[in-house]
Amino acid sequence: MLVAYTTTTIGGAVCGTGRKMGDLTLQELNLRLARLFWWLGQDFYVTACVLTKASICTCLWRITINQVHRMLLCLVMAFSILAGLVFFFFTTFQCHPVSHYWNTTIADEKCLKAVTIIKVAYAYSAVAAASDFAIGLLPVFILWNLQMAKTCKYGLIGLLGVACVASFAVIIRIPYLQAPSRSEPLCQLPIDYPPQACANYQPIQTRPAT
Repeated sequence: MLVAYTTTTIGGAVCGTGRKMGDLTLQELNLRLARLFWWLGQDFYVTACVLTKASICTCLWRITINQVHRMLLCLVMAFSILAGLVFFFFTTFQCHPVSHYWNTTIADEKCLKAVTIIKVAYAYSAVAAASDFAIGLLPVFILWNLQMAKTCKYGLIGLLGVACVASFAVIIRIPYLQAPSRSEPLCQLPIDYPPQACANYQPIQTRPAT
């Protein structure tokens, strides 16, 4: 899933995603393909994040015997999956037909307002940041009382706590999710629309955990 997300990121960059329209030549600009890569990248991104968090929570659940820790891990995993599913369906089916997201020549389309998608993105970012912090801090409490060398213990805590880096990336990108003061659907916004810029922080969120 991470390979697929990386592929769409590179493909979108090649087609002009994240660059201003005036800086692109006709040969470099491929709006339809760029929008398709962006649409696919959103799905691969949220899927990779949810699967990664579920994997980490499952791993931590297996090494702790504390019932409170296990319950917290289950809650983090449940909220992450729920938030991911909501974000996935809103971004995937924000236009009807779905292909209108990248093919704006289709007539009789219906798309969600940009403000609606931005609100969903804010909600998902809040859950993602909180769950990343929880996954990053729980290893401290899980490993603290284990009988092992301090250097090894601190090293494991630091390694398992890398999720906090992902949380900071989520928080930093939140300002880039600002909705525009206009009414057109997100699928019709220009290629250099601000949320495209927040994609720069998405790899930072997904890479450390893997």
